Amino acid sequence: MTWAVNLSGDGRLVIAAFGDGTVRWYRRTDGAALLALFVHPDGQRWVLLTPEGFFQASPGGESLIGYHLNQGPDQEGNFVAVDQLYDLFSRPDLVARRLDDDIEPVLHEALTRIGDVRQVLATGLPPLLALYSPAESTQETLDFTLHFSLTPRNGGVGRVVYRLNGAVVGDPTARPPGLGMPGLRRPFTLQPGRNEVSVTVYNDKGSIESPPITAVVHVNKAATPQPTLYVLALGITTYRDHDLNLRYAASDAEAMVALLRQQGAPLFTDVQVQTLLDGQATLAGIEAAFRQLAARIQPHDVFVLYLSGHGVALDGEYHFLPWDLVYANRQTLHDGSVHQKRFEQWLGMIPAQQSAILVDTCQAGALTLPRTPEQQWALDKLRWATGRAIIAATTAQQLAIEGHEGHEVFTYVLLQGLRGEADSGRNPDGKVTVDKLATYVIDELPRLTKAKWGYEQLPTRQMEGHSFPLRMVRP
Repeated sequence: MTWAVNLSGDGRLVIAAFGDGTVRWYRRTDGAALLALFVHPDGQRWVLLTPEGFFQASPGGESLIGYHLNQGPDQEGNFVAVDQLYDLFSRPDLVARRLDDDIEPVLHEALTRIGDVRQVLATGLPPLLALYSPAESTQETLDFTLHFSLTPRNGGVGRVVYRLNGAVVGDPTARPPGLGMPGLRRPFTLQPGRNEVSVTVYNDKGSIESPPITAVVHVNKAATPQPTLYVLALGITTYRDHDLNLRYAASDAEAMVALLRQQGAPLFTDVQVQTLLDGQATLAGIEAAFRQLAARIQPHDVFVLYLSGHGVALDGEYHFLPWDLVYANRQTLHDGSVHQKRFEQWLGMIPAQQSAILVDTCQAGALTLPRTPEQQWALDKLRWATGRAIIAATTAQQLAIEGHEGHEVFTYVLLQGLRGEADSGRNPDGKVTVDKLATYVIDELPRLTKAKWGYEQLPTRQMEGHSFPLRMVRP
């Protein structure tokens, strides 16, 4: 049933409200469906969906829609929730432009790469997972083994992704041993308190993810070994491609590691830092640093990744530009950058259960890429892919060059927060936690940039898992 119909002000679009709770947009000239919006009656959850399958959703909105796949008159149908297609079809950048007249070439390029949702659904369903471990349990030790089964369906078996308290654990590109066994086992080292251990599996095309199975484990253990803080800081001021050169990125990386090293006691037994500056921060050098750290870090340790340089969004994903990237076209950018899949793989190798990513990257003005909120959306997708807490700002090139007090402005605010300002709010307790630092940056960065440049720079805060302290302001 149609409740209401109207025309857009320019006459290009027909907008209709339907009895199923959706509002839909159509092209007036040929009646082609362009976009649909569904808002849940709770007023909090919503989802926007294109006919091709691309979507943007509020937190929790992904669960509102999906696809029913008929199996014939004698078999029960299968349902694929839209969040099972998140990796390919969560594209707020495309949804935001779906009503534009010039979007068709961009859509065509995306669909040529991945196909529309009907083609992806035809690649086959991911395996079925069944949990053998108790759904909820209590124990006294930190060691836990997840026991589950995996039953292939018509889509074959692809990568298996394990998460502990939201963070990806292990290399998600590696196929686990024993896939032919009736039951699979995977060991974990937990934290004291409540832990969520989950697993999902993709079909062999990597296009459809299974619903997760989750075991909740409560650990009644008060003490763990005092952690070591490991920091990997990348700072690139002078690029091989000099058109990308910045002013403060390398010195900001040095300032960040110096501060974290200086204030490491008494929270950490030691602070181990690895800094890659300018020509050291090649793609191969960054991968080598991750692999070296992965061999040393223990699950109870803390890991901080700091990025300062150029970052861009391409095809809905975040890309950090290493020193040796020379941009010729979109393919060279993808091949030569630290893109989402590389972050997912390399961070998955880091066993630290408490980790955070601090991103101070500048939009690469020398690259012919769109200037939209796309980087913020891409960073949100990076948080989803890795399960790590992210505090980030994507800065216009002019602001990055001008800087503030000898730093890029976002890093300046981070440093102030870590020096203790983040603990000066309503409930100071002598500790600067990741959550407090994010809150401080969210409040202070827009205020500072508005006062200096008349422009509010809005940072991204994507929290995942438990918050943890980075600095003890007072005992």
